[in-house]
Amino acid sequence: MTDITKITEAARSLRQKIRRGSQAAEKGEVMDLLPLQIEVNTLCKEIEALPKDDTKSLQGEVISLVEELSHLSGKLTHGLDVIKTELQSLAERQKAVSAYGKAP
Repeated sequence: MTDITKITEAARSLRQKIRRGSQAAEKGEVMDLLPLQIEVNTLCKEIEALPKDDTKSLQGEVISLVEELSHLSGKLTHGLDVIKTELQSLAERQKAVSAYGKAP
């Protein structure tokens, strides 16, 4: 995949997958991000292999891809914050329950 058209198609396909990942994260679904990481790495290597003049035509695609990745990152961060809050709440409830079980 060294031709601009194929790289553009790969970037668009990857953006769709990332968008689906964001939707899954929003629903609280578990997802495997490793395949996305592999595709991002492959795409970056292909872009790096292009002559500098050719990469300028991909600028819009790369910016859109970064925006999708940022959106996914935000969704994942929000999900982690929710889990953190729930775990803290659970720990506080367990602490309160164990306090009631102790003799004064």
